[in-house]
Amino acid sequence: IVDDQVIYFKKLYEVVNNHDNGEELKNFFINNYGNFLNLNNGISVMHKYGYYGQYYHDVGIFLDDNPYIIVVLTKEANNNYKTIINDVSKKIYKLHLLYKWK
Repeated sequence: IVDDQVIYFKKLYEVVNNHDNGEELKNFFINNYGNFLNLNNGISVMHKYGYYGQYYHDVGIFLDDNPYIIVVLTKEANNNYKTIINDVSKKIYKLHLLYKWK
């Protein structure tokens, strides 16, 4: 499942950057509704979330100088998924800055 999400978001990134309507498509995915990956640090995040019962998932690509994809799949939808996803996102961002992952 994680591999599939990475494939989808790589393709989304390619389409956004290489097609005439890419900017319009990008705007559909950049929003704050349900976007608990967003760190409010000025970096845009294209994301897609979903939930069902106890499951909550958020997948996104951070559009900084070295874009990266993050996939968070959790069974915490009925509890504190907002905090969990945002905490994971913060930790990944710190590693991203430290190692300059590509």
